Amino acid sequence: MSARIQLIPAGCSDDPVVNSLIDFAKKGFGDTQMFSLVARRPELLKRIASMFAYFLAGEARVDRATSLELTGFIGG
Repeated sequence: MSARIQLIPAGCSDDPVVNSLIDFAKKGFGDTQMFSLVARRPELLKRIASMFAYFLAGEARVDRATSLELTGFIGG
């Protein structure tokens, strides 16, 4: 019996949005493990994907204190 959580392979979700997010991660990052794992909770995957899109689009202004908070060094 394996204690590992099984990943959802690309194209195997019932939700087409989840499939496209996993496919995007595969093409864009070359690695789908994080997205495929979080895909077990589609609503969480969609929130994480929108957060990544926000940061990658350069719309977020993160100062040093917020950066430390996000990485868990303070406030955590």
